[in-house]
Amino acid sequence: MFKTTIAFVSLLSFSLGYPFNTAIAAEEISELDFLDEAPIVTTSTTRLKQDLLNVPASVTIIDRKMIEASSATTIVELMRLVPGFQVGSKWGNESTVTYHGLSGEVNKRLHVLLNGRSLYDPALGGTLWYNLPISIDEIKSIEVVRGPNAAVYGANSFSGVINIKTFGASALEGNQVSVAYGKERGLKRVRGIHSGNSNQINYRVSLEYEQNTGIEDAKWDRYPLYVTWNDDLDQLQLNSQLAWQTDNVSHQFDVGIKQLTLGTGFEDAAIFRINPSEKDIFSLYGNYIWLEKIGLLETNKIQVSHSYYNQDGRYNYADGGASPGYTIPNQPDLNGFEFPIGGDHPVYELRDLITHRFDLEYEHTKVVSPTLQYVYGSGARYDYADSQAYFNGKNHDRYSFRVFAHSEWKALPQLVLNAGGLMEYHENIGDYFSPRVAVNYHIAPGHTLKTSWSRAYRVPSLIDEYADSYTYNSEDNSLQDWDSIGNPDLVAEEMTSLELGYLGEFFNKKLSIDLRLAYEEIRDGIDENRKTRNPTGKRNLNVPEFRTVNYSYVDIESAEMAVTFKPNKRTYFQAIAGYANAYGLWAKETLGNVNALNKAAVLDLYVPQLSSGVLVSHDFSDTLSISTQYNWVETHFAGGAGDEVDAMETWDLKVRKTLQGFGKPLEIIATVKNVKDNDYQDFDIDNLIGMETYIELKMDFD
Repeated sequence: MFKTTIAFVSLLSFSLGYPFNTAIAAEEISELDFLDEAPIVTTSTTRLKQDLLNVPASVTIIDRKMIEASSATTIVELMRLVPGFQVGSKWGNESTVTYHGLSGEVNKRLHVLLNGRSLYDPALGGTLWYNLPISIDEIKSIEVVRGPNAAVYGANSFSGVINIKTFGASALEGNQVSVAYGKERGLKRVRGIHSGNSNQINYRVSLEYEQNTGIEDAKWDRYPLYVTWNDDLDQLQLNSQLAWQTDNVSHQFDVGIKQLTLGTGFEDAAIFRINPSEKDIFSLYGNYIWLEKIGLLETNKIQVSHSYYNQDGRYNYADGGASPGYTIPNQPDLNGFEFPIGGDHPVYELRDLITHRFDLEYEHTKVVSPTLQYVYGSGARYDYADSQAYFNGKNHDRYSFRVFAHSEWKALPQLVLNAGGLMEYHENIGDYFSPRVAVNYHIAPGHTLKTSWSRAYRVPSLIDEYADSYTYNSEDNSLQDWDSIGNPDLVAEEMTSLELGYLGEFFNKKLSIDLRLAYEEIRDGIDENRKTRNPTGKRNLNVPEFRTVNYSYVDIESAEMAVTFKPNKRTYFQAIAGYANAYGLWAKETLGNVNALNKAAVLDLYVPQLSSGVLVSHDFSDTLSISTQYNWVETHFAGGAGDEVDAMETWDLKVRKTLQGFGKPLEIIATVKNVKDNDYQDFDIDNLIGMETYIELKMDFD
């Protein structure tokens, strides 16, 4: 803590010292170079509309300019623009996003929202990024709250909140068609977006089809296996929005549908009698927002949403036919691997899952005066899951209820007080109160010190509580192996967080510096990947392979900085850096004869201490812009089943060129990722990501 405090104070001293000394000189700079901008307003931190200088947390806003400048070809890659975040891939199309490294393949400690609607899967926990039914072109901005925000959004808004905001139905009118091709991952994508209005109803519809082959030549290179992954994707998605207004009431209705097939296993392993495996996924969501304006300063809001997810698939470990090579059941060298051991017969592991999430929420907001505003509301949720694979054919559900309130009071011109909390009850788990108090002090115009204290919880997922998973003999459907078992006696993880921040704006808001120093304590950490093999290291049918328990505890000290410089309308520069020091006990999945109940990962490897990134963009003309992005993360253990991967360093380049003479302007976007072609590792030591090239053509027309 001492080292991070010294580092933070040094950065703060520089920020407060140097720019203030140059503030007078800034007055002489031409307005053509430094044009004043309107305050940046965010709603994701407290549900209230607030200037960034007044919010009680550190917030990163990825706006449309950043999205277009970045090298991201998927939504998840945009998270590389956030200090302290790491992005990886379990397979080519199953992405991982972590903040300070503490997560598995699916991050159960980040709460992702789409226009305020929860995307958290109730069974698996976390967000399935491949299941988002929107495209990058539909995103207006992404607001990322770095740190716990359960006081506003409740359980599982634990280490952070990501709120993805799309363009409203009335924001864009017309049509856009785009086609994209990526050489290395075999990407082929066609997308169409239509926006318009009819009889005072604004609408937007997007349709997208994509195929790709995942990570090029992804290998599983571990004795005695050396095979290629099947991590391809084939998807079709539809997203639509209707919006209309009657008197002082507005209505918004969103529907998203997605159908995809994901490759999830070995590809060329016939010699081992292992079949390629995949899972078919269908998802549907509906969201309705009723908003009543009571004058200019008061609103009532009701939001109703439903999410449906259906996953069907199996992993085939042996085909049961003649094999010229190894026979898995008789290979003792394979006993330490993730294969069922038994007789000579076909074996499969189901991957079926159906989930529902129904959500109803009421929210009332009022601006009482220029110095006071508040919001309060309540909500109810019903979660349901059914699965042969995860619950041995049973279904499980859970009700939860919540009430919340938050207020912003500008007690003095220099002093802003934020206070609020959320009380919630989860069936079979209990009730939890997540409070937050914060003080923002404006030490000078455009310069604010922030300090806050908060508490957050992560409740167990339905699989954490009720998992009862098996592998079966496909000939007679008999039990082959007991994979995992949940724990209905789990309690929620708890985090307490103390945060100190600084936000400074210089040169008429063209230069901004965002600093965050935090100390966080996590207790009763839930470990769902706990090895419980017998002393020989082999599987035991009488003992589950995985057991979920409250086991871990960890303290995290972190310091982060983001510097953004926009000297004019054509140039954009951002640099980010993150430091995290974690200590305590955090379980790490292990293989072979190691009993993980007595062994935890080395936290200084599990949580990467250092990470950084730079994004630079310049519009050379109205028709040509070039940007470059650099990201680096030190050597670390990836979460869950991930490996100890080497330092990741990637440098990307992007060119956007608009051509005239086609009736309508044609935009050509060329992106080269990992220009140095340095084959960096990503989550798994066998995921070697080399240089990748993408080209996209876009045309707008009436």
